[in-house]
Amino acid sequence: MHNKSDINFIARDFETAAAKHASVCEADICVIQHGEIVVPCSWLVRPEDNRYQYWNIKVHHSILNMIRWIIVVSNWVLSKYAPPYR
Repeated sequence: MHNKSDINFIARDFETAAAKHASVCEADICVIQHGEIVVPCSWLVRPEDNRYQYWNIKVHHSILNMIRWIIVVSNWVLSKYAPPYR
């Protein structure tokens, strides 16, 4: 049996929006040192083709809502503060 203080590793997880592996909509990394979570990180990602399949979203539908909200807010911020394209 291992002592909890001996447990050190990095865990990663990817959620997909569709059947394709390239349709990542969330990426997570978690660093565990001495059996304790020390660095949890999570990123929302808009899939390249921005397509979502029913069953994938059924599993993690809140992610889709967060991605949609981020897109709306990002577009608003860019429209207000980004320099015009030339």
